[in-house]
Amino acid sequence: MTDLIPFGRRINEREATIARLVDSALRAAAATVAEMILQGQDLRAVKAALSHGAWLAWLSEHCPALHERRAQRYMRLAADPSRVAELMGAGSLRSALALLEEPAEASGEEPRRWPAYIEATGRVAKLAGYVEKHPVSQWPLEGQEKFRDELRPIVKALWPGLEV
Repeated sequence: MTDLIPFGRRINEREATIARLVDSALRAAAATVAEMILQGQDLRAVKAALSHGAWLAWLSEHCPALHERRAQRYMRLAADPSRVAELMGAGSLRSALALLEEPAEASGEEPRRWPAYIEATGRVAKLAGYVEKHPVSQWPLEGQEKFRDELRPIVKALWPGLEV
């Protein structure tokens, strides 16, 4: 057992290092979100100063490294100054933007979605990739039967004349 003591020391030291790195990463993420909010404030000021429709041209000419979509995200972050403290704790742009999203039921609007056929095609592509990695022929018979039962309505809808 005494030969395991060095492992305990290394594990404890590494855990302390991990804790310091996590703390540092969270502080860096908060600083990043703060810069993004400031960036958004400047972008909003520029857009407000320009005539309608001139902002994208100005952005591409004067800020070629900043893509329009990212600029729009920054501006969304900066749109509600009352939420800055909450956004600072988000840890990433994605998290901060998620905090800004209202739940669909709260806004009374339907959430934006892809058309059903695109969503379904994407999901089927993922399923096909999964089945390619884990061939159905290697599944237990019970699993194959359940899978067949789940696919039957889809097959009937796509190939109405086919007996399944």
